[in-house]
Amino acid sequence: MSKLVKSKRYKGVYRRKSLDGELTYYYTYKDEENKIHYQKVGTKSQGITESYVNDIRLRTVTSIKLDELPPKIVRSNSKNKITVDEISEFYFTHNNSKSRDKRQRQYNYRLKSFFGHMNIYDVNVDHLEKFKNWGGLHFHCITFYLFTTKFIEQPINPQLSK
Repeated sequence: MSKLVKSKRYKGVYRRKSLDGELTYYYTYKDEENKIHYQKVGTKSQGITESYVNDIRLRTVTSIKLDELPPKIVRSNSKNKITVDEISEFYFTHNNSKSRDKRQRQYNYRLKSFFGHMNIYDVNVDHLEKFKNWGGLHFHCITFYLFTTKFIEQPINPQLSK
């Protein structure tokens, strides 16, 4: 494999020539943490051109700026597959407060069925709004359950969060 060669016409578009002479096209983008990623699009024999790669790159960059999920970019890496259930289990096994059992019952009663299976990085404001409207809960109950999720999300040991 040869090195990536920048396109002379399009910003962020690269090509690589393989040993058999095939051109493979890539584009770059920065994610939310300003980390540069190289995304492979395809080969010239598949009908991929530099202008097509540039169009895909522009759509990806725009969707990142608008805080949407970019096409063909999966945010759930193996390091990011942490569910709310896993965090709550860790919290309840390592927390020795007086109210632990009460909070665990409350989590199991309402929050687990709604948020338990979700990836913690995927929970957003829309999910919280749906939870507010789910099940006909009163305002004080909703406030209490959201307060409970706040306890689950707090670090157990402040030294770990640094």
